[in-house]
Amino acid sequence: MTTLIFGVVLILAGLLIKYGKIYCLIAGLNTMNHKQRAEYNLEEIGTLFRNVLGLVGIFMITGNLITRHFGNNLFDLLFTLVPALVGCIALLAMLNSDKYKNSFLE
Repeated sequence: MTTLIFGVVLILAGLLIKYGKIYCLIAGLNTMNHKQRAEYNLEEIGTLFRNVLGLVGIFMITGNLITRHFGNNLFDLLFTLVPALVGCIALLAMLNSDKYKNSFLE
């Protein structure tokens, strides 16, 4: 049940970041000044967070439903840890690329 709730929370957080423009949920943006924030394309970063958090949330919900159906907690663990780790690695790799920096500053 916990992974079901957490999956829904992740999906909602992704939607809030993208459509609610609540970028304060992204770690590190609160400590940047306005000049540093202007270097990044926050719309594209919001889209990336929506996609990654949404996929991780969907996998967690799917794992919870499969666990309930088969009664094996291994599915819950597998559908929670693997997407979370892959999602974190993907976020770090993609955010460190130049794709999310504003090109007009160069």
